[in-house]
Amino acid sequence: MPKILAIDDKMDNLITLSAVLKSMMPDCSITTALSGLEGIDKARSESPDVVLLDVKMPGMDGFETCRQLKTNEITKRISVIMITAIKTDHQSRIKGMEIGADAFLSKPIDESELVSQVKVALRSKQAEDALRIERDSLEKTVQERTAHLLQEVADRKRAEEALRLSEKRYRDLSIIDDLTQLYNSRYFYQQLKMEIDRSDRYGQPLTLLLLDLDGFKTFNDSYGHIEGDQVLRRLGEIMKRCLRQTDSAYRYGGEEFTIILPMTTSADGIVAAERIRAELKEENFSPDPDKIVNMTVSTGVAQQKPLEEMKAFVYRVDQLMYRGKKNGKDSVCSDP
Repeated sequence: MPKILAIDDKMDNLITLSAVLKSMMPDCSITTALSGLEGIDKARSESPDVVLLDVKMPGMDGFETCRQLKTNEITKRISVIMITAIKTDHQSRIKGMEIGADAFLSKPIDESELVSQVKVALRSKQAEDALRIERDSLEKTVQERTAHLLQEVADRKRAEEALRLSEKRYRDLSIIDDLTQLYNSRYFYQQLKMEIDRSDRYGQPLTLLLLDLDGFKTFNDSYGHIEGDQVLRRLGEIMKRCLRQTDSAYRYGGEEFTIILPMTTSADGIVAAERIRAELKEENFSPDPDKIVNMTVSTGVAQQKPLEEMKAFVYRVDQLMYRGKKNGKDSVCSDP
């Protein structure tokens, strides 16, 4: 049902307007107000579709009333038809249009023109409302779609990150020894080949260490494999502490370990090996708090020779380690 608010300071005028509208638009609802302030209050509370507003009223005139209606967030979409006393009052019409009036009527009011203007205003209001609803619906759809796309992007990023972490975890599992958390022997050969190629290309020194725990089988037989695993784990920790970031340590197999020292001479490799040997010897591996059990390690140290093949390089370091074993263990053995 269309809702119309008539604002005029004269009751006779309001009665006439109401009667005309009721007779020619019986389906409309009509509310009246005797001042601009009362009209603004009713416009805010009742949300009419059209306001019929007399220009000349005491206190707040029609222009000020229209201005307040058109600048208020609640009432700014209401169609305002202003009623002037003089048909040729062009200044009033211009002023009214500037502050937002939608149409003008002149007194004495022609009933057909009144109804026609009201119907035009209603159609305009309905079209505007429909357009606004469509626009709001479109904006909501766009916002929902945007939110959905952003969620998809976020989900995809999370999935990609989870996949990346999973792949990294898989790679880590494939190259990391679970017990010592050092690299494994398969990764050792990949890295050693890469470092040998780099050393040959740039003429930089490359040193390799091969370490073997002394008497590890005897320790295992005496204290069990669980305690033996603790020895291997703690040796891995010592090796990590004693190396630089550019160095890398590997569990070669069983109780054997290797260390690659890029850009390092044999002399500097001996220093690193001695540091590891000394730290390991200070550790107590006895499961009995009243007993001290120390472990030692024999280490072979060698610097790569120019264009030396990887297999020959590893074999040479391995032989140096065994020479240390034969010479009494707990030693660092290198080329003369």
